[in-house]
Amino acid sequence: DVPDPFKTTAPTGIAEIVLEETISFIIIENPPRFKEAKDLSKEKAKKDFDERMINFVQDNFDTSWTHNLGLSEGKYKIFTQFTIDKKGHIIDIKVKAPHPKIKKEVFKMIQKLPQFIPGEQSGKAIKTIYNLPITFIIN
Repeated sequence: DVPDPFKTTAPTGIAEIVLEETISFIIIENPPRFKEAKDLSKEKAKKDFDERMINFVQDNFDTSWTHNLGLSEGKYKIFTQFTIDKKGHIIDIKVKAPHPKIKKEVFKMIQKLPQFIPGEQSGKAIKTIYNLPITFIIN
C-alpha cells in the first residue's frame, strides 16, 4: 500500500491533516460559474464569469469617494485574488491597493459575491484561485 503524499495521519490516529489541491481559473478543466450560467459550455462559462465579474465591480465599487484620500491624479491598480472553495464560497481574499481604505472597501465588495457553482477538475469539485485586477482613475 503506497502512502498518499498529501495526507498525513498522526501516529495515534487522532488528528488527520489533508492538504487540498487548488487550481488556477486559467487552467481549470471546468471553471466555477455564476448559478445563472450553469448550462454554458466550458469556453463560454469562462468568458461569462469574467464578464459578470467586471459588471459586479462596476455595480459595486464606487470610486467617487477615492478623491478625498490624498492620492494624486492618475491611474491606479488594485490587485485582488480569492479562492472559490469546493462548495462555491469565497475564501482567502487578498487585496493589494494604493490606500488602506480602498483595500478595506474592495475586501468588503468581494465578500458580497454570491455563492458560485464550484470549479471541477477530473470530475471533482476543487478550490479555484481567481485573480481580479481593478483599474480606476483619479482626475
